[in-house]
Amino acid sequence: MNALVVGTGSVGRVFAHHLHRAGCDVTFLTRGEHGGNLDGGFVLYELNRRRPWDTPVRCTGYDVVTLESRPEGRRWDQIYVCVPSNALCGGLLDWIGKYGGDATIVKLQPGLTDCAAFASRIPQARVVTGMPALASYRVPLAGEDVPEPGTAYWFPPLMPSRFSGPDERRREVIDTLNAGGLPARKHADVERLLGYLTAVEVPLTIGNECAEWSIRGFCRSRWFGIACKAIKETLAIVAKARQTASPALALFVNPMTIRLAIFLLQRERKVPLEPYLKHHFTKLRAQSLQHIDDYLRVAAEYGMSVPGLRELRSGLYPG
Repeated sequence: MNALVVGTGSVGRVFAHHLHRAGCDVTFLTRGEHGGNLDGGFVLYELNRRRPWDTPVRCTGYDVVTLESRPEGRRWDQIYVCVPSNALCGGLLDWIGKYGGDATIVKLQPGLTDCAAFASRIPQARVVTGMPALASYRVPLAGEDVPEPGTAYWFPPLMPSRFSGPDERRREVIDTLNAGGLPARKHADVERLLGYLTAVEVPLTIGNECAEWSIRGFCRSRWFGIACKAIKETLAIVAKARQTASPALALFVNPMTIRLAIFLLQRERKVPLEPYLKHHFTKLRAQSLQHIDDYLRVAAEYGMSVPGLRELRSGLYPG
């Protein structure tokens, strides 16, 4: 099987590694300026292993094509789009639509407008939507000491990545990933699930950044209350945009339950939480900005009052 992984970031490298483990011939698609990132391969640290820092995984032998290339005659069975929502512009989806053939397109983006962006260029009968359940980041983070730079990643126990879409294509994606050691399961509607989980994640992430990435400082600051209010607003926005009833999740979103969730996250020692959040979501700031602006646009279309969301937006992105 031939697989194309779009993007050479930490998520793309993890998927490429496990696809290779499953026996796939893996090619990366990059923009021209990023093609050199894979010279000599890359190093992964699997945090689910007992002594991950002592056993780095060296990954080599991947082919690379660039967005500027014209790979006539190339054929891929599965294409994994492992870039943030804001990276879908600039001709990327046009390239996939033109050169992807009949490949299954695995969409991993969580934004409100991403599904429409794919649908405008790629037949939906070929699209499988996924929600990756993993934490991945470039190492070393601040204060870390590792044998050599690379990418660390962790699969939370009992939380496989979820996929939905046309039955046969979804089954092939799940079977391939499981064969390569990346836990994957089916879900009835990942698009809906992603929409609501992102509606919770975005306000918390932006509130945490407004509090300068201190979890303790965030929980004690005014930004925590603003983020909690904004979560209620974003859940209502997603329900309105999807034309569905508000999820049961909304009933449990309050300061007490959010503090409890943060407390439980801090007890997990596999990933250094504060440095990880700062590194990961600073890198994804443009995506967070796109998401929050999409929420505000939909709120305006439906005449919804969203003072919490607006205050978060102005606190982190004035103007």
